[in-house]
Amino acid sequence: MATTKEEFQAKIDRHEAATKKTREFIAAGGDRKSEEGMRLGLEMIQTLDELRAEFERPFLKDISPKSN
Repeated sequence: MATTKEEFQAKIDRHEAATKKTREFIAAGGDRKSEEGMRLGLEMIQTLDELRAEFERPFLKDISPKSN
């Protein structure tokens, strides 16, 4: 994936902002299973996936059964 230095930095900034929001939510006693908790979790996954794509690597190890 070809992005500019500025675009890459924007992805890093978005992930850092999502991390900060999530930390504040948890510190305030937020319920991770609530709608807001789920939204924050999804944001974390999306921002990590954007960064993963920059390095052209899988986000999670593939544990699906291989068909023969």
